[in-house]
Amino acid sequence: MRKRPACCQQTSPHYLELLSDIKLKLLSEIKRATEAEYIYLKVIQQSNLDKHLFLLQFTVILLKAIAILNVLSQPG
Repeated sequence: MRKRPACCQQTSPHYLELLSDIKLKLLSEIKRATEAEYIYLKVIQQSNLDKHLFLLQFTVILLKAIAILNVLSQPG
C-alpha cells in the first residue's frame, strides 16, 4: 500500500453526508467568474476502505463549465 503524502494525512473538520449536494466552482479566470461555471454533484457513497473517500455523481454540468473543462484538458 502506498503511503499518503503528508498533506493528505490530516483529518478534515468537514464531513460529507450521504445524498448531500455539492456546488463546485471552476476558477479558470477569477475576474470573469459567473454562475454558469458551477458543477453540481451529489454524495452517493462513502468508501469502505477509507472514510475520507467518497463517490460523487455529477447532477448538473452547465455548458459554460463544460467549455472551461475542455480548455483546461488541452495539452500545453
